[in-house]
Amino acid sequence: MQDPTKPDQDGNTTELDLSEIQSDADVKPYETIELPKGAVAHIYDKLQSLDNRVSELEVENAELQRQNYTLRQAVEEVNNTQETTITEMEEQIEEFEQQIQILKSQAGYLADHSIEVEETIESLQNAISTQRDEINERLAKLESGTTDETGDPVEVGGNCELESLRYLDEETIESEFSVDTRRAVIVWDNFEEWSSRTPGGRTLKSGELKKLLSSNEGTTLAWTQVSRVMACFAEKTPEMYEVIDNNRTGKAIVKRV
Repeated sequence: MQDPTKPDQDGNTTELDLSEIQSDADVKPYETIELPKGAVAHIYDKLQSLDNRVSELEVENAELQRQNYTLRQAVEEVNNTQETTITEMEEQIEEFEQQIQILKSQAGYLADHSIEVEETIESLQNAISTQRDEINERLAKLESGTTDETGDPVEVGGNCELESLRYLDEETIESEFSVDTRRAVIVWDNFEEWSSRTPGGRTLKSGELKKLLSSNEGTTLAWTQVSRVMACFAEKTPEMYEVIDNNRTGKAIVKRV
């Protein structure tokens, strides 16, 4: 309902006679409605504000699309590099196997040098085994997530909500998301550095997380705050991440590989 004492565009206060304002049921088709003084200016300001907000959202959407395109290009480039590396390794294995066959065919003519031939064959077989292990490792990493040129895992967005949030500016994150979500984004950005390597993956214990988050914010977080951050992190990350609760060591975020 229109405020009966609301200032108009010129700053003058106008008392409205509410009894003169007709209800929707009293308005006849095509009948001209006389709006209260200052209502048109108020509606115009509202429309102008909405138009400005739409323009801002269009700019933000364009920036997100640009970032998404850049990320897809980077992932595609990394995958192409990995495919090239694996192809080169497979070609080396094929070459080694051909050399082994040649050496075996000549073994009958090299009886005096049989020990040397056997050592050469063993060396080539070891090289093949090493190359195969490297290929299997790279393939396993490719199946679990994108890898960089050194073979180390690189986390990409996928279905991870925190990965998409990390590209937003701090002002947007602070105004649009809870403090638990903001802290979960910080944990996501630093998980590889803060966590410890364990058999089958990586682990970040609650005590260590409490210390690191407190240091990052220059304050001391309560255990309940840390627990909420861990729950938020598990909810907004892929299934390979989970929170476990051990009666002996306490809670921890675990990444399964």
